[in-house]
Amino acid sequence: MDWLNWLLIGVVVWALMTLFRKKDDAEQRVSGEIHVETRKKATALLPLPDERADGELFTLEQTPMRIKPTAKVATLLAEPSASSFEKPLAEGLWLRQREMLERLEGELEMHQQAELSVHFAIAAPTNQPADLLTQALVNAEKSLDLLLATFEVEKPARLWMGRALILMLSNRKLFDHVAWLAEAGLTRSQSGAYLIGDDGVVLICVYATRVSDSRRIILKQIVRSFLYALGGSYGEYPRWIEEGIARWMETERLGAPQPPAGADGPIQAAAASKLIDDGAWKSVEDDPIAEEAMLRSAGRQVEDLLAHDRGRFITLLHGLKASDSATAWQKAFGKTEEEVLARALASKPGPAPQVKADEGTYIYMDPPPGLGG
Repeated sequence: MDWLNWLLIGVVVWALMTLFRKKDDAEQRVSGEIHVETRKKATALLPLPDERADGELFTLEQTPMRIKPTAKVATLLAEPSASSFEKPLAEGLWLRQREMLERLEGELEMHQQAELSVHFAIAAPTNQPADLLTQALVNAEKSLDLLLATFEVEKPARLWMGRALILMLSNRKLFDHVAWLAEAGLTRSQSGAYLIGDDGVVLICVYATRVSDSRRIILKQIVRSFLYALGGSYGEYPRWIEEGIARWMETERLGAPQPPAGADGPIQAAAASKLIDDGAWKSVEDDPIAEEAMLRSAGRQVEDLLAHDRGRFITLLHGLKASDSATAWQKAFGKTEEEVLARALASKPGPAPQVKADEGTYIYMDPPPGLGG
């Protein structure tokens, strides 16, 4: 009987070992293999940089989370004919932008996806539909083409370096966390979008829960990025110019927005002096009707300037970069800002200029911000 007892003991030991082995395998699949497979799928959604990408062109700073160009970038852009959208720059920058997105995956506990074009990289969590990114990318490129053609940007010239990274988030908590990581500041993030453009490297972060909202918010940030490249630092242009160009672009690219009921009355009362008053803009932030009146008035100003004084308006935009506001207005129009706006309000708005962008890459002649411009 001893041999039979030993046989039974052996069977029990084998059964117990098999049971624990299966349990360990199950735990590994839950904690390891599934995670690895998910990671592989997510990696495919972040385009790989070119194998020849130069990792010495840009650095990713961790605190705050910002991408900075190195001295090597200035050397590459020393040639007057060099483009800030050259492939070596774009791929070198994407190397660091991708690292940033991978860090955000850990911070936000949410995998990222991205699509690339010549001037933009658009990223969003993988819980967003892929066609949302595709359409946003197409709209971004078309909007930039219209801006470049409208304001007669010559080739070759320079805007931002590489691709502007647009990060789309539909969760306010995640949006605020990215603002905290990048030290964008609470004031900027309260508006639902902010632009960081240190040294010509542009990051646009957008919070929106509806596709229609995201289109207009991204459009506005593209306008801000465009003016940022002209002005060389954040917020140099009067707010009515920024808002007015964005509103005119909404009409041209997205169709004229329908104003809230009752906005037609206040719009006529929006005086020129009110548009140039930053305090007036802040006072209407919680009043949709009054804010719409200001936005429509700013849009009418831009429409009038583009229809009748586009050359002077372009001169003004460049002049605001090189001199103080009063001097720039006198040089461009021979009038003060208040006088030009009052004239536009009194005039009948003319037809919007029909502008079609040429094919090809546009770049500004001036060096990008932070590189000697």
